[in-house]
Amino acid sequence: MNEGHRIGFGKIPDVLSWCDAFNIQIVTLWMLSTDNIKNRTRAELEALYEIDAHVVQNLTSRRRFRLNVIGCLEMLPDTLAAVLRGAEKETRHVDGMLVNLAIAYGGREDILRAFRSILAAGDTRITEELVGCASVDGWPT
Repeated sequence: MNEGHRIGFGKIPDVLSWCDAFNIQIVTLWMLSTDNIKNRTRAELEALYEIDAHVVQNLTSRRRFRLNVIGCLEMLPDTLAAVLRGAEKETRHVDGMLVNLAIAYGGREDILRAFRSILAAGDTRITEELVGCASVDGWPT
């Protein structure tokens, strides 16, 4: 199973190059859902985390893509979360395709996080903008 993930994830740079050739400006890579995190064995997850970190480091080193993480980094090992945060920081000024890295994401969890952050901020007006901002980026400042 892990070899299949390695081979598939190894094709990501090719896919992004093809997207770039067609002037696609935003791509989302669906890397690892919260359901997968909850339902896989520890050994499977450790292998997937290693693959994810390698892919992110590879994309970061290319300096062609602006990387944006969407998901709940708190669900990931600290080392992988640090790689993801570092990738965002290192590529934030890249003038290239925006690549969203969906990792530790899931519809239910995203909705819950959005409402919790809105409630924690004491806001009583629930709008689409607040839910969208809270679920992806954290509470706006």
